[in-house]
Order: sequence, then C-alpha cells, then structure tokens
Amino acid sequence: MKRKKYLNNRDLLKEIHKSKSLYSSYIDVEASDYDIIVLNVDELNIRTVAQAKRNHADRLARKAHIEAVKTDQTVKLADFAINWKKITKESLIFRVMTFDHIPLEPGRKKNPKTVADHHTHCNFPPFQHFRFDENSELKCVGKSHWEGHGKWSFF
Repeated sequence: MKRKKYLNNRDLLKEIHKSKSLYSSYIDVEASDYDIIVLNVDELNIRTVAQAKRNHADRLARKAHIEAVKTDQTVKLADFAINWKKITKESLIFRVMTFDHIPLEPGRKKNPKTVADHHTHCNFPPFQHFRFDENSELKCVGKSHWEGHGKWSFF
C-alpha cells in the first residue's frame, strides 16, 4: 500500500508564513524569511544574535539538502552543515512582535486589557522585520499588515 503524505508541523508553519506574507510588505524577497522572533528590540543581544545565526545556518543547510534531493542524489543533511560562526550579523533578519506600526483605535473595546485592545483589530499578531546595516544599526526591512509604500492592509 502506498504511503500517504500528510502535512507535518514544519509544512504547516511554512504555509502559515506564506499566508502572512501576503498581507505584509518587505524591501526585498530575502527580508520575508526571519531567523529568530523576539518580543521587542531590547531582547537583541549576543545570545539572540548567536541563536539567529544557528537558525540561519540550519535553514540554508536544509534548503541545499532539499535541492540536492530533488536531483535524485542520495545525500545526508549533515553533508550540508554550515558553520554558524561564519554567518555575518548583517545577513540576519529579526522578527520583532510589535504594535508600533498599527494605528490606535480608542474606544474599540469597552475595557481594554491588553496592548492589542488599544489598536485596530488584526487577524494575526503584528510584527516588523529588522536587519543590521553595516554600521550595526537596526533598520526596518518589513512590516505586517502593510502594503507597498504606506498603505494599510487590514482584512
């Protein structure tokens, strides 16, 4: 009997990411894939940057492995391992969960209890993507609920 392929968690998360990207705007295609999620910019330190480098190296290795498997090569994932210490800080994308770019909507809730209750309703938690520039300063490279050059994308 032929085995059926079901969705696993990784595939499901990938599809959710694609769906969220439809309602987001990025300066380039590479900025849509994040390496680590933090709750605010203050959490970006040596440990989170190192973890983001590890995640980035793992993602690149998996991508190369998948491409090799598509060409019918029998290879191990370990053959594509990348040293995370060689990845530069400027190539990392950080997803910061924030309501900074979501407009306030006072009176939306009678008794607001959370930050989300003070802002316009969003179907998924809003975020911004950041990248370090050559001067080690964070620059915003993407926003959720945003279309192109300053148009809100609420659905």
